[in-house]
Amino acid sequence: MQEAIAQFERDGVVVLRDVLQPEHLAPLREYVTARMQTAGQTETGYDLQAVARQVFDKRDKIEAGEASRFELDGLVGLITQDPEAKPLIEDGADKLEGGAFFYEAGCWRSSDAIQNLALKGGLPVIMAQLIGAETLRFFEDTIFARGPKTPCRTAWHQDLDYFKVGLEGRKIIVWIPLDPCTHETGGTQYIRGSHKWGKTYASNVFFADTPISGSDQPRMPKLMGMKAIMTLSLLK
Repeated sequence: MQEAIAQFERDGVVVLRDVLQPEHLAPLREYVTARMQTAGQTETGYDLQAVARQVFDKRDKIEAGEASRFELDGLVGLITQDPEAKPLIEDGADKLEGGAFFYEAGCWRSSDAIQNLALKGGLPVIMAQLIGAETLRFFEDTIFARGPKTPCRTAWHQDLDYFKVGLEGRKIIVWIPLDPCTHETGGTQYIRGSHKWGKTYASNVFFADTPISGSDQPRMPKLMGMKAIMTLSLLK
């Protein structure tokens, strides 16, 4: 564990293998699979690719069903006023068609599996060890799930500005892939050492680089050319 703590301090990210077993992942996978069928039917469930398609079609109003967590009515104007705005599409795709980019949050309220994983058992203990904390406060769970051959990709972003919890104290995020994951299949990428930049960047709309209205932080810089990018692969 000391080696993992040292790597986390140095890089800001560390891969911990075999922390969760198949019996932990199976109910999570079942829940996410079922939840993906409810995009637009809950307060926080969106198909972000469908939203992106509507935004870049420059519609006056974006239809997202019952989802109301984000202020979508202003997105068309926000995107239109951003000279750098463009759809984020995977290499080899030419339009935002096929697949789905599902977003949901706060699912611990309706999923015993997520609640138990986040609040009980060994995972919180490990997270506390990594940041040297005696007490952890759970903030939120978030689901990001892309279907096969989904062209819409996620904008580079820094999580802190989304949370609006200030700079005091230490924060830690756990990413749990529910399928075998590599760079080719969509492994999450981090910039080694970026936690030591001493800068907070504006949150964006996930499907574009455009900063969210109301943030007073600078725009996230272009990062794809950096050599320090680390792709988390959870395959052995």
